[in-house]
Amino acid sequence: MARSTRGAVRFVAGIVGACVPTVVLVIVASLGVTGRDTHLAVEIAETKALLAAESGVDSSAFLANTGRLVPNTPFHVDLGRGMSFHAMALDLLRDGIDNDGDRVIDESDETMFEVEVTGSFRGYERTLSVYLSPASGLLGAPAALSLLDPRARLVDAIDGRVRGFDTNPDGTRGPGPDRPGIAIHDPGLFADARKMLALRRAGRRKISGIGARPSIALASKSVDFQTVFYEGRANADVTAERPSYVGVTWGSSRSPLLIFRDGDLRLEGDCSGSGMLMVTGKLEVLGKLKFEGIVVGMESIRLSRGVKVFGGVVLAGPGFVSLADGAVVNYSSRGAAAAQRVLPSKTGYVVSRWRDVSKTAPEERSR
Repeated sequence: MARSTRGAVRFVAGIVGACVPTVVLVIVASLGVTGRDTHLAVEIAETKALLAAESGVDSSAFLANTGRLVPNTPFHVDLGRGMSFHAMALDLLRDGIDNDGDRVIDESDETMFEVEVTGSFRGYERTLSVYLSPASGLLGAPAALSLLDPRARLVDAIDGRVRGFDTNPDGTRGPGPDRPGIAIHDPGLFADARKMLALRRAGRRKISGIGARPSIALASKSVDFQTVFYEGRANADVTAERPSYVGVTWGSSRSPLLIFRDGDLRLEGDCSGSGMLMVTGKLEVLGKLKFEGIVVGMESIRLSRGVKVFGGVVLAGPGFVSLADGAVVNYSSRGAAAAQRVLPSKTGYVVSRWRDVSKTAPEERSR
């Protein structure tokens, strides 16, 4: 009987010993699944809070475009199903602060709203800080020379000049207002703007306009270049079929034209024009050119001796601009007006930059 009892005890102990690890593994696995479920639930809640914040951004843009976004006035919207957002806008053009570090308060390139939006879902929050800037399908002239990609570069000019003072095509002073010599679209921090300019000291002195030399500012406009070039192709008065032209004349002060080239373009000889010249590739001017309007290049722009632009030059892509051998780029309100005449403008406010200021996911992006 004793042997039978001891055998039974050993049998039970063996079963228990075999089962305990299995039970422990089941418990541990259950805890792991529970932890993953909790983490997933948090991620879903934060995602819904972010979606609510993005709804607030869309609502703010809609209000800005309909003239109903009131600065310094918070507003709250309940989206239903536990989602809501809280938002407030600041008008940077009228806040009495130098927002871009150029030592000028409330100038035209500060025409934008800064909106902080907090989205909520069941106790979870995500906060976005966004900038709503005027947008246009048609390029304007925020400066004599505009570099609208943070990766763009200005190659040092030998004798080239960039002048933001309003100048008529005959060389007389225009009615104004004046512009910066160079405008750069959102390189992140204004201090980074000068890093884009690979200039010697002599070259920097040749960039004049409002503010100190070199006259540099941030461009407040956001530009949809796909729309710009699509409209250019669709509405062109002249479509340049060849990659090079000699002594060509495209338009006049009385009859400006939209000239479009899909690809690279080289101009030689004595050329002139008025309106808007759009090139999707590389633009190289080797001869003389007097152009009243806006010159737009996507990849690179190289201007040599005898080139005089009255209006503005815009580099849309990450390439470079080279001004050499006496090339001069002047801002001109008359030239800008000539460009505006050749393509209908589309205005409104768009998100030019946004930053996730939530503690859980700091992030900054530009559009």
